[in-house]
Formats: sequence, structure tokens, C-alpha cells
Amino acid sequence: MTDWFRSLTQLVKVYFDASQLKEDKTMEVLGALPKLMRLTLVMDSYLEKELVFRQGAFLNLRNLVIRAMNQLRGIRFEEGASPQMENIEIMDCRLESGINGIKHLPKLKEILLGYKSKVARLGTLQEEVGSHPNQPVLRLKEDRSDHDLGDVGGSEVQVEATESIPDQAREGSQAIMLTTSDS
Repeated sequence: MTDWFRSLTQLVKVYFDASQLKEDKTMEVLGALPKLMRLTLVMDSYLEKELVFRQGAFLNLRNLVIRAMNQLRGIRFEEGASPQMENIEIMDCRLESGINGIKHLPKLKEILLGYKSKVARLGTLQEEVGSHPNQPVLRLKEDRSDHDLGDVGGSEVQVEATESIPDQAREGSQAIMLTTSDS
């Protein structure tokens, strides 16, 4: 990711599709964008095994959408990262390391596990959602067994099925979509 990206201080939404980004400084640059509210990563746009939201980064991010990320194995939120995060949507991913650190997201409202989404320790995630002070909802598009990779333990937490999540980031400012082609 080039330095010009840092100058996009009014950027509200960014959509990466097959961009093949690597950790190097990508997340640092994106995390420093002061008005970024929606981050969408699609079709192997990020090539690392873990997506880490570091302390002090993504201070205005409200929506995270991850789809068809074949290399991604886990998502982790450090304390002090993404304090405005409200919605996380994951589709067509296999998160063998799970989704970790949601307790550090004080404004979290919803996690949606969409079609073909599998998560390790789904029971643990359900427990974390159930004990979260903001009382977010964990929504499953398919039967629980279709989303669970195993290593499950825990309590019964209400899980709702849903059809879709509306686009929450409609603020009128900069938006950008980056795609790459194989040719």
C-alpha cells in the first residue's frame, strides 16, 4: 500500500477485492485513517493468517465485513482497538483460531456468521457475547453445527437467525474500492 493512501483522511469506507494485501504496514496505514467507518475485505484481499486490530488503531471503525478469505484463520482485537466497532459480518471463511478479543469492543451490537462461515470455539464466542456488557447479538445464517469447527464448551446463549444486515455506513464522504486483476 503506497503512502498516498495515508493522505485519504476523509475516507469513510474502503472495499478491497482480491487485492492480496500483506501485514507489513497495511493494517497500520488503514488503522490510522481517522474517519474510516467501514472496512470490507473480499476474496483473498488480505493474505495473512491472522487479522489483528492493534491498540489505538481503527478508532472510528464501526463495520467490518470479511468474505471469502481463504488464507485467514483468525481475527483478534487488542484492548484499545476499534472502540466504535458495532457490527462484524463474516461469510465464506474458516477461522480455525476463532474470533478473539470481542470483550475489547465496548459498542459491539452484532456478529453475523454468514453462509459457509466456520469458527473454532463457537461456544466460547457465544459465552463472550453473552457476558459482553453491551449485550450484542450473535446471528447464525445456518445451523449452529454448520458454523462450529469444534473445541466447544459453554453455556446456552440466545442465537438469532437473520437474512441480512443493512449497510450502516451511509455518511457522505470519501469511499474507495480497490480491485486487482490476474492479467
